[in-house]
Amino acid sequence: SFGIAGGLLALFGCMLGNFLAMCGLVAADAGQPIVDLTLAIASHPALAAELMLATFSPMDLLFYAIAVFQGYKFSFREIQDHELEAMLG
Repeated sequence: SFGIAGGLLALFGCMLGNFLAMCGLVAADAGQPIVDLTLAIASHPALAAELMLATFSPMDLLFYAIAVFQGYKFSFREIQDHELEAMLG
């Protein structure tokens, strides 16, 4: 279950990064504050989906796949005894 959660969270982070980057570009082009424009777009899910689809490229699939794989892989890292002792003090 940690692997699935790690993969999904990594995918969400990648998609959120793409969304925020596109909002920043649109805000700069429109001359509006980034936060206001991002909140306006995020409050309309259809508009947010349209923005993501309009800026989608096949290269995004590669980055999404890498993020999911790494998120899944790093969810199963074993903590060594000396690392656990260092964390607990």
